[in-house]
Amino acid sequence: VWQESKHSKNTLQSGDFLVMVTDGVLEYLHVKDRQGKLMDIIADVKSDNAGVMAQEILDRVLLDTGGYAMDDMTVVAIGIWEK
Repeated sequence: VWQESKHSKNTLQSGDFLVMVTDGVLEYLHVKDRQGKLMDIIADVKSDNAGVMAQEILDRVLLDTGGYAMDDMTVVAIGIWEK
């Protein structure tokens, strides 16, 4: 099912992270409030490394699936750092 992306405008600051996930990630969170659960998972990650953050988010979601994904599950995390 194709869904258009939602556009929003936010100002990111040094130390912020931008996390993007495919719909497969949300589909396998077996709770009523999937977006809220994903936000809780992201908040629980204690790393300032974007790659580690993305992997930990994916690992936490895969715990709910028994380690098997029936759909594409992609997590991208980007860290913003001031020079």
